[in-house]
Amino acid sequence: MLENSDKVVLLSKYHIIDYKKLIKKGDFSKLIAITNPLTFPNVNIEISEKQNEIIFVGRLDYASKRVDRVLKVWRKLQEYNKNWSLTIVGDGQDRSRLEQLSKKLCLERITFVGHTDPKQYYQRAKILLMTSNFEGTPMVIPEAMAYGVTPIIMNSFAGVNDIIKNGYNGLLTKPFSTKDMINSIQLLIDNQNKLNEISNNATNIIKNIENNILLSEWNKIIG
Repeated sequence: MLENSDKVVLLSKYHIIDYKKLIKKGDFSKLIAITNPLTFPNVNIEISEKQNEIIFVGRLDYASKRVDRVLKVWRKLQEYNKNWSLTIVGDGQDRSRLEQLSKKLCLERITFVGHTDPKQYYQRAKILLMTSNFEGTPMVIPEAMAYGVTPIIMNSFAGVNDIIKNGYNGLLTKPFSTKDMINSIQLLIDNQNKLNEISNNATNIIKNIENNILLSEWNKIIG
């Protein structure tokens, strides 16, 4: 790919680092990072109107998404946060398996809503969880941030560091550690002022992203 292309466009500057490690040698000046453009308009959200709701949004696929970790996190959180709920937005081959696991773990205040437009859940939820084994540059994170949803993400893929500044517009937890994620979520639940601050920062960062800047980068390549 590198030898036979004029440019190789990756979604994150961190992907360039991984690419170099994989290829070892070549004309790395061909590598360029351009993130995905936003595909939704800026929205005005009142944080005070949000519910005490945690959401997962995505494909219910065990191999990559590992939504079972979300359920295990919730098993611990539900004991101490009776006025909070969990909503799983999405569908996939492992939905039935996850619903069975939910019953096995005796989970309460959890809802599987299937494949649907997540907008209404972004509007009302306060926290988004992502527990994937791997990702590229998932659009669900900036989508949620645009609606003032605070992302709490397992730091298991390089591209997340392009989106999240830990402690400022979201929280990054240790890869694959449900214990660390539980502690991070509880920290924000116990400190609503900090949760609101991160939420506002997340929204403001998305509002300041200009698609025109991204398009100008593409024009430099193909123009």
